[in-house]
Amino acid sequence: MKMNVIRVEATNVSGISKSGSAYHIDNTMVTVQVPIDSAINPDTFGYQEMSYQYGNSTNYNKLAQFKDQLPMVMDIDLGAGFNQYGKVITVITDIKFPQVAK
Repeated sequence: MKMNVIRVEATNVSGISKSGSAYHIDNTMVTVQVPIDSAINPDTFGYQEMSYQYGNSTNYNKLAQFKDQLPMVMDIDLGAGFNQYGKVITVITDIKFPQVAK
């Protein structure tokens, strides 16, 4: 599905929560801009942002080549995956990378 990518963020942090539990967050998040369906929400129009996990933080490096070209349309496949808490979420399963403009 063609999506307008507007932001890419990598997170790779570890620590201790307030309750004393150790945690580790390691992911790359891709934020896309999607049109709002005014038929469902008639009091709103325009665009909203949706963020999807794209594997761990090392996947950021695959997207870094497009840093100066955002926003840009990419062909992205979505599927089911798990976040760091084991909850089922929608994730990016594949990105067909466009040719880098030089």
